[in-house]
Amino acid sequence: MKKLLLSLLMTTYSVIGYSADLTLSPPTIQYTNPADAVTDFNLLTGTWNATGSQARFCEYSSNMNKAVIESSSPLSGYTAQIDGVTYSIFASNMPGIGWVMGAKDTNAASWTPLTDTQKTVYPFATGQTGSISLGANVRFAFVKLPGSLGVGAMAFPQQKIADFKCYRSTSILTAQAAIYVNSTTINVNALACQVATAKNVSIPLGEFSPEELPPVNGNFGEYSTAVELSCDSGVTPWMTVSDASNSANTSNIIQLTPDSTAQGVGVQVFYNNEAIAKSLGLDSSSKNNPNQFQVGGKTTMAAQQVSVPLSFRYIRTQQSVTPGNANAAATVTFSYQ
Repeated sequence: MKKLLLSLLMTTYSVIGYSADLTLSPPTIQYTNPADAVTDFNLLTGTWNATGSQARFCEYSSNMNKAVIESSSPLSGYTAQIDGVTYSIFASNMPGIGWVMGAKDTNAASWTPLTDTQKTVYPFATGQTGSISLGANVRFAFVKLPGSLGVGAMAFPQQKIADFKCYRSTSILTAQAAIYVNSTTINVNALACQVATAKNVSIPLGEFSPEELPPVNGNFGEYSTAVELSCDSGVTPWMTVSDASNSANTSNIIQLTPDSTAQGVGVQVFYNNEAIAKSLGLDSSSKNNPNQFQVGGKTTMAAQQVSVPLSFRYIRTQQSVTPGNANAAATVTFSYQ
């Protein structure tokens, strides 16, 4: 009896859910503004730099019931409040610039900010009916970070900024798409001023005996000087005075340095012969830095000279004064707005 040998070939298939990527294309940005014109954590250009929509990142089905966005890009450590939503700011390769992204289901009313953890885009909390497929609207923008902007052409390379993940039964990953941003260039022509005065200036306030001193809170001794600037056209200079010995000092009295032997006195700074001493702030050029003050009008010509008149005076801070060396150190930081 002959036997019939049957050869059976089995082929297995891996079923992969439908997915479609999205690429955003921000235009080349020409940034010709004063160096500190944009407040930190605001949109660099005042608007979103790229928007896009993908009707179907993943195909919708009856058991496809969750969609999230997530990024593996490095965070800057800062956040921004934009249109009432708190966005995580991601780091870029450009000095003083980060970026943010938001997404929302095509039927949703509000934006979901991108972070480095999963954020649900669908279902959304409004109770509306979701889209027939798992799609989303997406927006992207560059954000001003603390510190000076780089000068010249800065390139933002093409990169994936987020994953769009779709789940069935809430926890089973079924499909995954990517969101990319094309390369672009930010050309920075930061208008500013050059400081013509020496970087370090000695301020001699004289010698006094305790008997010559005024009552508590009275000033004595005075030295006047000026900081000279040469500015681009279209710049409004501002300035912050800081206590070099105590960066957190926001009073109007510069403390004596640790090497001082005197006690009971401090130093105050006055601008343009004003009667009230200037309050101190952080050593920062950022717009709206606490206790920053304007030191000139908007310049109207190239290489315009701006003189910043300052005077320094001792102030008696307590009834008991210990004679000795009374040294203080201050920094002045300019902001070009």
